Amino acid sequence: MLLDDLRGWSDADWDINRQQYHQDYPEYRIVAGESSEGFDYISYFYDDERMLYADLKLDYLTTTLYETELWYMDLGRCIIPKPEKSYIIGRWMYYYFLKDSINGKLLGLFTNGKYICTDRKGLVIPILIFENEDEKTSFEEFFLRFDESVAVDIKNRIQENGIMKHIVQKEESEGKLEIRVTDIAFSYAVYQRWVKENLE
Repeated sequence: MLLDDLRGWSDADWDINRQQYHQDYPEYRIVAGESSEGFDYISYFYDDERMLYADLKLDYLTTTLYETELWYMDLGRCIIPKPEKSYIIGRWMYYYFLKDSINGKLLGLFTNGKYICTDRKGLVIPILIFENEDEKTSFEEFFLRFDESVAVDIKNRIQENGIMKHIVQKEESEGKLEIRVTDIAFSYAVYQRWVKENLE
């Protein structure tokens, strides 16, 4: 797939020309629309929670092959395709990419093959990366049987963490929300345990 050819795509300035094309097959283009102000819970994990979003399309000539959104996080300092969301037991939400999906391949392109989302200080943002749907299912099964005493310890550490306290303050300044940033952080912490036990 052309999206796997990270070096084959033209350079792009997503603030100005808002598109890139494959250099050997220029009929394939990735095109972003005009950006607008937006909001999503994950934005609280960036230094500047303001974000922009734009329509993002993978086109072949005049045909749109795939459509999602482009997110300008940290007010444009970090640009990623819109991650997927999933819920466990109706509460624990997490953001994720599947590397074998078109969206996951776009993430690889936007992050130069690093498949990682960071803030301007280099801290990893809690977005889960899976190779495929099977890994995602494995993680959710791991989550559901996670040891409760370990879970309590993780939640306490999250509550006491200085960076998380700052993130929670930003969240609370906006009023009560459906999803709490501490829940997202907990899902990511369990994911890190899953990675250590299953992938390392």
